[in-house]
Amino acid sequence: MRLRKNSALTEAIKEYADIVFLRGQTGSALLGKTGLEVEIGSGRGGFITALAAANKEKFFVGVESKTDVLYYAARKIRDSALSNVRLIEGDAAGLENWFSPGQAEAVYINFCDPWPKARHGKRRLVFRDFLYKYHNISVPGGRLYFKTDNRRLFAFALEEFAFCGLKIILQTLDLHNSGYENQTWTEYERKFHKLGLPVCFCAAVFCSAPEKTF
Repeated sequence: MRLRKNSALTEAIKEYADIVFLRGQTGSALLGKTGLEVEIGSGRGGFITALAAANKEKFFVGVESKTDVLYYAARKIRDSALSNVRLIEGDAAGLENWFSPGQAEAVYINFCDPWPKARHGKRRLVFRDFLYKYHNISVPGGRLYFKTDNRRLFAFALEEFAFCGLKIILQTLDLHNSGYENQTWTEYERKFHKLGLPVCFCAAVFCSAPEKTF
């Protein structure tokens, strides 16, 4: 079924109530679940679906604000018959409405909007205010994984990580030639690889509480 209009998708996504927590719902369905791995901006679900399929002993949650792509992610999960992954219709600003402190073991941020204008820096998903939220929902020593094709955004992210006390485990400007075992790829990542474009990658650990700036 090919759907284009947001109004149609808004209705169609209700068919996936067993997979998607819709905007306006509460996060009560996630209460009691620990060791979660969370992707911020899951898009059409290629990454989180592959990750869940390869790690069926773990539980994954994708957060995506755009209903039009969220629908296709939900359909992909159902077609894959996966029971260890759920989606949230929402964004990073509202994470604490869905998750309790210490629920997440890992947070993934893949190819987020770079918001290139300086005045929009606070909107970047690697800005310190968002890092505070990721830290708040993570266990002590929780991991953060970040991929981007944008070197300026990558440099910005490293500065924010340092400000917030994250310990960098690995950083590279060319993931696919780094020797790192990169088992799960995103749709964007495959596209960039085919074009011969390098992908920046960073793995970090929350070691201390970041300074809250809001």
